[in-house]
Amino acid sequence: MPLTDSTLLVRLFNWWHGARTRRSGPGHRLVSDNARLRGTFIEFEGRDGRVELGRDVRLFDCTITVRGAAPRLVIGAGTRLRNVRIVVEDEGSRLLIGPSTSMTGALLQAKEGGLVQIGTDCMVGGGVEVNNSDSHSLLDAATGARLNPARDVIIGDHVWLGSGVWISKGVRIGAGTVVAARSRVSGELPPAVLAAGSPATVKRTGVTWDRRRLP
Repeated sequence: MPLTDSTLLVRLFNWWHGARTRRSGPGHRLVSDNARLRGTFIEFEGRDGRVELGRDVRLFDCTITVRGAAPRLVIGAGTRLRNVRIVVEDEGSRLLIGPSTSMTGALLQAKEGGLVQIGTDCMVGGGVEVNNSDSHSLLDAATGARLNPARDVIIGDHVWLGSGVWISKGVRIGAGTVVAARSRVSGELPPAVLAAGSPATVKRTGVTWDRRRLP
């Protein structure tokens, strides 16, 4: 993409506001459509890591680690992340965040070649954790077989995760659903419900939500 005046201004903004990138290994790519990064650190390790930042993305005080063989992070246009920690590691792992999503103080991890996908126009509160892996292996003592493999996490469009929500591997959350603060989700939640508890269960159906403080 040819450099324009706006592209140069964005690069100057990122440099002035402390955005840093470190690469260790070959083939890494950071693709950015004029995303603005303030106080953000992106680290590549391994080979062929790829980070794609869509148009008008804002990353403020974020830390991103992309580690392993061909891991991939995609952040959709118009998304706003503040003080978010992202880890994508192991061969072929993918973490996808849809356009127009907002997030503050969350931890997102995609490992073991799996997928974490967060939809369009989601809202993620402080202290939320999303992980598709237990990060270590639980084995059958007799056979040595792995008992806790990673499982993909799919969060639909327009989902609201309240502060402190914990999302474990294998979770599916339908579009429009709201998960109350400090809930723990370990299974599947249908679309357009309010869920709460540990484990989270459906408390009300037929709901929706709005970012505005409506009367």
